[in-house]
Amino acid sequence: MEPKQLAMDHIRIGVVGYCPPTKFDAGEARRLIIKAYDAVTKQHPVAPIAIVSGLTNVGVLAIAYEEARARGWRTVGIACERAMEHSLFPVDEKLIIGEEWGEESPYFTAILHGMVRIGAGKQSVRETEVVKSRGYPTWEYDLPILQ
Repeated sequence: MEPKQLAMDHIRIGVVGYCPPTKFDAGEARRLIIKAYDAVTKQHPVAPIAIVSGLTNVGVLAIAYEEARARGWRTVGIACERAMEHSLFPVDEKLIIGEEWGEESPYFTAILHGMVRIGAGKQSVRETEVVKSRGYPTWEYDLPILQ
């Protein structure tokens, strides 16, 4: 699949991580996102940055988008139709690919210049490994699941 022209003039950093119903420490997730974003800024001090994630306004994704907005970064959502069943973050750009979770993954990973992973869900780990295998930087943080 040939990537569409989404924020192509930006350094595109993907963010993946826990979403409900998985319970996690949101404060710790925010701290880790800020840490990763600081590292991205250090690596790309003058380039425009776009945070690309799964469009929903829940879990780690919501925190990632909020922190991107606070920095004045562009926000991009790439998701499947099932994402429409959830609250959506008001991103700058969005693209819907496929009907089921994971069908968007090949496109999502193809356009990234780096990845932030908060937590260890199967799809998050798989997508991060794809980005890493292409030689791009990844910032990976394990986050315990709360009971």
